[in-house]
Amino acid sequence: MAIEPEPSNFELLVKNTRSHANVKPICAGLWSRRVHLRIENAGAATWSFRVVEDSTGQGIPALGIPEILADFNMPVIDVLKIDIEGSEIEVLGSSEGWIGNVGTMVLELHDRFRPGRTEALEAALSGYEYRRSTSGESVGDQPSDAQRRSERTQSDCRCGGAGTGSGRDDSRSSQRTSRWA
Repeated sequence: MAIEPEPSNFELLVKNTRSHANVKPICAGLWSRRVHLRIENAGAATWSFRVVEDSTGQGIPALGIPEILADFNMPVIDVLKIDIEGSEIEVLGSSEGWIGNVGTMVLELHDRFRPGRTEALEAALSGYEYRRSTSGESVGDQPSDAQRRSERTQSDCRCGGAGTGSGRDDSRSSQRTSRWA
């Protein structure tokens, strides 16, 4: 499935996935739970909208990961790509019950626009062993081989900027292994 809240971007999503029967486009936002959102910076380009909760209930419908798993009867998410212009903090802040059901996570983290995204990711992955690689502004986190063998529901995490080749190793890459403590 693919979730997109902005109408013109959603139309493009539908057009681009029309020939892929396994992709279900959903016109909604991604948040910590089922709620309505409103665009905070309506004058920005459609690819850079930021959202906040709309207490009137009249805004953009949004879903949390637990609702997606339940509504679509999905026990796991193989690949979760999150590029939601700052709302990663809300989504990752409520990840305790679902993050172990994600195989690979791809995020765009730009703390310069909204500080705290990296900390939210670190808190969400707390207690998981991982291997991180970087390429340019891309950061890739993957569970260590030992963790993969011992925990079948371990989450991979690849984090990086759009179009930067997240998770690819190249001559600019560096790697380190550590454990979230």
